[in-house]
Amino acid sequence: LGGQRAAVEHRFIVRGEVRWFRVQAELDEPQGRVRGVCQDVTETVDAHRALDRSQRIASAVFEQSPVGILLIDPETMKFVSFNNASFRMLGYTREEFAALDVYGLQAERGSSAVNANRDQLLALGAGEFETRVRCRDGAVRTQAVNARILDLGAGGAPWAIAILKACPGATAVVNDLPGVIDVAMTRAAEHGVA
Repeated sequence: LGGQRAAVEHRFIVRGEVRWFRVQAELDEPQGRVRGVCQDVTETVDAHRALDRSQRIASAVFEQSPVGILLIDPETMKFVSFNNASFRMLGYTREEFAALDVYGLQAERGSSAVNANRDQLLALGAGEFETRVRCRDGAVRTQAVNARILDLGAGGAPWAIAILKACPGATAVVNDLPGVIDVAMTRAAEHGVA
């Protein structure tokens, strides 16, 4: 058992208040003694619990939101993370959406226009704009985007967090334009419009 170390945390009631103590001990075999340290770690335990609670709440809000929430790496324009609404609103599966990036989702804007928008967002720190994205079924939808740069500090690269939602009154544009025209003409004829 020589040189073995052990550490354990205990909860005690001190003057009616819950306190957490961490006890670390080491067996010094040649001396036959145990050396140890007892440290009050209540503030650390409380901070970890508060952080865990906050993360569970943020995760629930992220996953239950009815709008798309995307975390994007501005350097690669790949999705670091996204919620269920992000891919469902556009008809993709989670796996299909994960294989896309911002460029692949764009219906009409080329990479240089997307990069210019990204550079402006990085310079300003936040922005709101509309963009047209391609759905899994080929339809094109106008989406409102509210984005801001999330500075992770400590040498971490910034990420963009984007809220994506359908524009009010926007309709899907179908790639089959002749089919859309046929349907419109038929409906117009039904209503006596020539």
